[in-house]
Amino acid sequence: MYDIHVIANWITLHSQFSFGVILIIGFIEAFTITGTFWSSFILLIVATSFHESGSALIYICLGAGLGSFFGDNASFLLGYFLGPKIKKISIIKKREKFLNKTEKTILKYGWIAIIIGRFTPAIRPYVPFLASIAKMRYHVFLNSAILACTLWSLTLGIIIIGIDKIIIYFN
Repeated sequence: MYDIHVIANWITLHSQFSFGVILIIGFIEAFTITGTFWSSFILLIVATSFHESGSALIYICLGAGLGSFFGDNASFLLGYFLGPKIKKISIIKKREKFLNKTEKTILKYGWIAIIIGRFTPAIRPYVPFLASIAKMRYHVFLNSAILACTLWSLTLGIIIIGIDKIIIYFN
């Protein structure tokens, strides 16, 4: 569907947009609705490509961290406003036992659940949404999200540096 060479050429020619593009991709990946269909691998590929084209790693990591933070907050707010309505949907009612167990787990582990969720791609877009439904206090979520997104963006930077070293080694 997409030609990878066209995308790679665009990234090479437009590396000055790396912060904004990575911020948008970070948001899409973290937001509950879009993150369901968007692979974490896309952010890694685009971020690495921008770094290879000369974009500063600090801007890439900052864009990814802020984008994920905004996506997590949007997911939390979505859960706050839609959570009570979603619980009334018949398919969710059938899984009420699972939802209650998830809520208890999130509340039991608090900020640790948010950090683990940020580092686990399969559940990443859902944890902030579920934390809101579980009635986690916003200031607990906010502090957890700041820490989680900061650690995650630093880890992304380390991974990009590692990939860069591998690319250099094999060239």
